[in-house]
Amino acid sequence: MKKLLYIILISGFILSSCQDYLNIKPQNIKSLATLNDIKDAVSSFRYGLTAKRTGWYAPNLNFNQQYLYFPLSVELTTNLMFYSDNLEYSEVQKAQVAWSSYKSEYFKSNDWKNIELSNVIWDNCYKNIGFCNTLLDELYKISNKKTDSYKEVFCEIITFRAYMYQMLARFFCPNEGKEYGLPISTSSEQMEGVERSSQLETYKFIIDELKSVEKLNFYASEWNIFYSKKILKAILAKTYWLKAHSCAKETNDWNICLNYSKSVLESRSLLNNKNDLNELFSGGTSMGIEKNNAYALLIIRNKQNNKGNIYAPWGFDKDLSPNSKLLSLFDSEDIRKDVYFTSTQGINKWKQNFDVSNICPLWRIAEYKLLEAESYLEIGQTANAQKSLNEFKASRIKNYSNKTFSNLKEEIYKERRKEFCFELGYRWTDLKVLGKGFSRVAIIENTSSSGNEKGTFTLEDNDYRFTLPLPANSELKFNKQISQNPSWTVL
Repeated sequence: MKKLLYIILISGFILSSCQDYLNIKPQNIKSLATLNDIKDAVSSFRYGLTAKRTGWYAPNLNFNQQYLYFPLSVELTTNLMFYSDNLEYSEVQKAQVAWSSYKSEYFKSNDWKNIELSNVIWDNCYKNIGFCNTLLDELYKISNKKTDSYKEVFCEIITFRAYMYQMLARFFCPNEGKEYGLPISTSSEQMEGVERSSQLETYKFIIDELKSVEKLNFYASEWNIFYSKKILKAILAKTYWLKAHSCAKETNDWNICLNYSKSVLESRSLLNNKNDLNELFSGGTSMGIEKNNAYALLIIRNKQNNKGNIYAPWGFDKDLSPNSKLLSLFDSEDIRKDVYFTSTQGINKWKQNFDVSNICPLWRIAEYKLLEAESYLEIGQTANAQKSLNEFKASRIKNYSNKTFSNLKEEIYKERRKEFCFELGYRWTDLKVLGKGFSRVAIIENTSSSGNEKGTFTLEDNDYRFTLPLPANSELKFNKQISQNPSWTVL
């Protein structure tokens, strides 16, 4: 039986600040005088994840005269689909809702220079970080830090803030350039611009924060959402995976990634039937937050109708078509084919539902099985890597027989591409860490043929555009201590 957790709306909580999203200076600091005040502020934010309205935001939380959004929106999902190689990109205009809703974003994404995409990720993540900083500044003033009540709130905020920094590193730290880490601030009192840390310092900060929570050995309460021991290990495993692929990599990263991945997999099994896979992307009939699903550690379901969307991130499902190369990767008896696509090869991953139109499964168990396989490969345990990969394939392909792969890494990333297609920028991140470019045909904007003229656009191997640019208007304009990512010019 699923457990749905609904958040109760609390009284107003208003924040005001300077333009720098790292730095929040709240006007009503007295409203955070007690642990319950801080806890209520977190609850108010989380209420916005499932509230029935346009967008994921808490209606009574206002930061810099703007709502506080959870970054993983349908717009982000759709725009990152436009960035990767899983869509039949030149045919998007045939999908009526997608084309009418995302035409502008499509044209901006043709050459992988959609600056609004950077703005959405950077601004929303740092707003959430600033919010966490304010809460933590007040939390640290509480005298008794040894109670479970204190640990409950501390673990939630620290874990969520670390997750926001991990997201930023995922998109804004280039594969090369050790100095291009993130600007890191942990205090709402920091009012000046913050310079970039190195990539090693960035990952060390994220890991140290998570390990400070891990040391408490606190078992999550019913109130906790973004914190549990499993979620903590999942974020740590993914952080070490990102670090191992970065220029900040260290000798033991893959071993640690392996250990945390195996911890996530403990007492878990891989789904192996269409019904369970369908359920991950089904809205059911209720908005809410499902904790500790058998196959995903957290699932958020809400009714988000931005841009008039219904059902899938881009609008009506079945309208968009997958890339033929992606389709060709699936075996004939792969259970994902019938779950993710229609018989006419339309995308059908998210199921139609007027009550729940957006589904966000986080920390899927499947990813940690594939991280286990890749980690084994990277530390030289090829036989174990083959075993892990074959176990994963057997869960997805009926009547599967174990195989020995000549290019094991390529096969692991094929499985990642199939498993996570059209989800939360998985494919774009994989292309980035691999530095794997590609070419595609796209519709050219403002042509006399009204959207019928097409051209070829190429992303080179290790292209600088794999790393998103820092926003000029919301960050570089106000923070004179920070430098832009390599090869990006003023935007």
